[in-house]
Amino acid sequence: LLFWCSIILSLYCSFKAKKYGNAPWNDILFLLSSWPAFNLGIWHKYLYLYANISEGLAFPLAALILVTISLIFIERRGIKLHPINSPAKDIFCAAKWLIITATVLISFGFFLKFIQWNPKTDPNFILKEAVSYFTLVATTEELIFRAIIFNLLNKKFADWPALILTSILFSLTPSHIAGHGIFPNWPYVGMAFVAGFFYILSYRESKNILVPIFLHGSTDTLWKIFFRL
Repeated sequence: LLFWCSIILSLYCSFKAKKYGNAPWNDILFLLSSWPAFNLGIWHKYLYLYANISEGLAFPLAALILVTISLIFIERRGIKLHPINSPAKDIFCAAKWLIITATVLISFGFFLKFIQWNPKTDPNFILKEAVSYFTLVATTEELIFRAIIFNLLNKKFADWPALILTSILFSLTPSHIAGHGIFPNWPYVGMAFVAGFFYILSYRESKNILVPIFLHGSTDTLWKIFFRL
């Protein structure tokens, strides 16, 4: 029941969205009906347990549903995902923010004793993690938090308040505050806030959602490959 209620409601809000004169409650209802149900695992658990979808395909399918509904909302809401930039400019921007983000997060993680050096060399593991983080985690979270939430808040507030509020909301998602089975996992929340802060800065500079998707996917993949909690 929760699965179908959230799907139907988020679709309703997506098609009801409009570029001008959109009711604020429609934006809020879209976000509340889509992201929490996905992030808490309601969608992929329903697909696995009740729709006879294999466990390995249930989460990718849930992510695809979220991405599709989000893109409908973004299109209807008139949110621009990327400008006409040269690829070289976007690549430079992504590389710059990856270096900054990795340097700060690694230093912060070791300072908090939150991460430990633990490199993996299995190419199959590396490929699996990279594909998973880039396509399932980074894409869904960047569309929701940077493309939608940041842009909507930025219509109401100046850049920096919108940036900080978005980073706080990102850091307090259930997958962060209860990360790795620890509740409350405040070091994880702190790391997520810092990472989210840099993801928005990369998006703010490039205006291209592919840049924070690349940055987010690279950050998570590097963390999984070279470190452990």
